[in-house]
Amino acid sequence: MEFDQYSSNEFECVSKSELEMYLEENKLPRVEVFDVLGYWRTSQGRYPLLSKMARDILTIPLSTVASESAFSVGGRVLDAFRSSLKLDIVEGVIYLRDWLFGQALMPSQINLDEVCGDVMNM
Repeated sequence: MEFDQYSSNEFECVSKSELEMYLEENKLPRVEVFDVLGYWRTSQGRYPLLSKMARDILTIPLSTVASESAFSVGGRVLDAFRSSLKLDIVEGVIYLRDWLFGQALMPSQINLDEVCGDVMNM
């Protein structure tokens, strides 16, 4: 009976999570070129879950776009068909788009067929 109490109290084992073990590990020396994916590939035996998470997150392609091009209407106006149009026709398409989206500000309705015909005849 005494032994049972001793063994149950003495050997309680608290397991640490992978994250806790990783955070307690010594830091690697700072180098100019560090292969982060290579580090997690070699560490997958010690940290299987963290290495999978790192692989999923670190392999997401990054894209940096200037705000002007991200919010520009140029890409939405010029598609494969319209890229072969002359400059004055492209300008007409842009003006037409502005007119159509600004129609709430205009007192009368615009006849779309008539305006499109005028633009295409430029």
